Amino acid sequence: MINKKQKYIITLSVDNREWNSQPIEGELGELQTIINEALEQHRISRFFTIRPKKVEFKRATLLK
Repeated sequence: MINKKQKYIITLSVDNREWNSQPIEGELGELQTIINEALEQHRISRFFTIRPKKVEFKRATLLK
């Protein structure tokens, strides 16, 4: 059986600065779920700081 789980690092553009997620494991074809998890990681990491004005998906990097 083929292992369909992959690890990704999601890069977000946060107020024109790059922010990288911790490695996130997910199924092939479920990139939106992985992006949502990265957004949640970012929200938690910035809990006690100023709320960003603009957070956008920039890229997904597949880890070997």
